[in-house]
Amino acid sequence: MNLIKLNLLKFFGIKIKTKKDKISWNEFIQHTDTGNAPHLLSKKDKETLDKANIIRVSGRSVCKYCKKSYSDHGQVKGALWLTRLCDGRLVKL
Repeated sequence: MNLIKLNLLKFFGIKIKTKKDKISWNEFIQHTDTGNAPHLLSKKDKETLDKANIIRVSGRSVCKYCKKSYSDHGQVKGALWLTRLCDGRLVKL
C-alpha cells in the first residue's frame, strides 16, 4: 500500500486489518526454533532479505502512520524475527 493511501486512511481514522497480519498455527509450526521458514516468505520479502536491507530499531519507536509502537506491529510470515511496519518496511526489533 502506498504512502498516500496510508495517509488518507489515517486521516479518516480507518484501521487496516488484513489476514497477512496474522499467522495461523499451521504456518507458525513450520518455522524453525530461530523463526525461519523460507518457503513461507513472499517474493518481495525474500528480495528484501537477499539485499540485506533490514535495519535494527527499538520496539518502543512509534509508527508515524498508526501511532502504535513498533512492537505492536505484525511479524513477517517466514521470518518471525522481523516486523512489518505500516509503510511496508521490514525491521528487526
